[in-house]
Amino acid sequence: MAAIPVSVVITTYNRSNLVGRAIESALDQECRELEVLVVDDASTDRTEDLVKTSFPSVRYVRQEINRGLCAARNRGIREASKAWVVFLDDDDTLKPGALVRIAKHVAELPAADRYPLLQFARSNARMPAEFMIIRLEHYLTGAVLGDFAPVIRKDLFVAEGLSHLEFLRNGDGLLLWRVANTYGIPAWSDQVQNLHTDAPSRATSADYQMHNAVDYAELQEYTLHEFGEILALRFPEYYEKKCLGAATYRLLADQRSLARAHLRIALRRRFSISALGLWMFSFFPRAITRSCFRAYRQHG
Repeated sequence: MAAIPVSVVITTYNRSNLVGRAIESALDQECRELEVLVVDDASTDRTEDLVKTSFPSVRYVRQEINRGLCAARNRGIREASKAWVVFLDDDDTLKPGALVRIAKHVAELPAADRYPLLQFARSNARMPAEFMIIRLEHYLTGAVLGDFAPVIRKDLFVAEGLSHLEFLRNGDGLLLWRVANTYGIPAWSDQVQNLHTDAPSRATSADYQMHNAVDYAELQEYTLHEFGEILALRFPEYYEKKCLGAATYRLLADQRSLARAHLRIALRRRFSISALGLWMFSFFPRAITRSCFRAYRQHG
């Protein structure tokens, strides 16, 4: 049995056809002190009825307005009654015995009380060792790839004033950068979650990103605001990537002057075919830019 008290927090929005699978995978875990908490980000489908009717042992918390993943996760941390919080996406599942393995790794971690956040591999994660302390440079050099399940030590996380950035949709990755840069993130290659691909809309899809282009542009821009100096000095290729990313999403939002501002910065630092190509796209109809973006995402 797992030796640590765990709240499995499942954030969800309009996925009543999928969230039950995630809940079942959490309830099937061997854990003496287990809370399963669903944070519903103002779904308009039958999510509330499903959870309350089919899973009466699960705590259900509803956001009154849809505020995005970061706000839902912050609500989950506040509402969680256990010392450790394990996040699970509504379209994914915990592997059998996942919480037992997490507890075992936590028990073996030296100076565990130094770290507010840990990470465990999901089924597409890649890292160069079975265990490592992730630093910012590991994200920026591609040493760590794919998706990891965050495991939060609630008391330390809250005491350190940490939270997901609610003013940025899809900004949960920026929190990881902050934590890695300040504390380091203990991470294990032990896969504790399965990613599934049957959700009708995923944040990684081209259509989703085009629909939310302004949000993605703001995420690139805030990353440059907070980490731009580090990126420019130590990781210039990544700095250029963020500039071009911001420009791309501004073009997809048909905000051409903002896109060109980012491209000017990139071209002043280094002439590149990518930056020049995007500059040309800034004079094309948005439909062409969107078609090319979709084709690029489909074919890599």
